[in-house]
Amino acid sequence: MALVTWSHLEGDIVNGDVYTQLLNISVDRTPTLIGSSFRVNTFSSKEQGYADTAGFGNSVGVTWSSLDQDGSSYGIFAQNYRTSASGPGALIKVGTEVQVNTFTSGLQGSPSVVMLSENRMMIVWHSFDQDFSS
Repeated sequence: MALVTWSHLEGDIVNGDVYTQLLNISVDRTPTLIGSSFRVNTFSSKEQGYADTAGFGNSVGVTWSSLDQDGSSYGIFAQNYRTSASGPGALIKVGTEVQVNTFTSGLQGSPSVVMLSENRMMIVWHSFDQDFSS
């Protein structure tokens, strides 16, 4: 299985959301869609983008940048999922969308995620001006 994540910007390029889609990859490397794509982010007032995904066992982590959700420019957010035993490829949301960055002044961006184990992820990102040296 593979998970594809992307940003979809609306026509005015001010508002956008992060979407994901599960794929089954056959032995001959032919991908087929599993289920439907769906929106990952719950905050959708402004731009959401720069998404990254990672998986481990039955867990999948998605992280992205969100404009003005943390109160100051871009912040980093994440959502965890697990695959469903009831159907091949179905994703079930684990918990709620969480804010990852605690320093919120200025811009936090370019998140990257790795799953350490089931339901445990590590996310790194750029935080501009956090050390006050610009």
